[in-house]
Amino acid sequence: MLQIWKFPSPESQAFLQAIEQRQVSLPAEWTERVAQIIEDVRRAGDAAVLRYIREFDGVDLTPEGLRVPPSELQRLADQVPQGLLTALQQAADRIRRFHAQHRLASWDWDDGRAWVGLRFRPLDVVGVYVPGGRAAYP
Repeated sequence: MLQIWKFPSPESQAFLQAIEQRQVSLPAEWTERVAQIIEDVRRAGDAAVLRYIREFDGVDLTPEGLRVPPSELQRLADQVPQGLLTALQQAADRIRRFHAQHRLASWDWDDGRAWVGLRFRPLDVVGVYVPGGRAAYP
């Protein structure tokens, strides 16, 4: 059953304090293995990703299989009910408008002796691996 907390109250403060003090620890061998995988992917790139997909998910992909073709995306998008599609588009628009308010601006400054600044550049492509199986997400 969903527990409802009224804020502020002694009970809600105790609940929040218990959450803040909770320790999430993972076995050292897990974190070591994850570090090895990350380093392997940095070193070997897609070849390592394909190896881990085969190892963890039992799927044998080719490098071309890492990217979903636009025609397949369109075919799947055409199967989405219109009401859901409209709701997703409205949500995406609201999210974009919200985050546009937080956009960071690049800047620089040159005082004749030194040039300093910050440059913000969006990424063109981002790869995401979502594991199957029994993953732990602390």
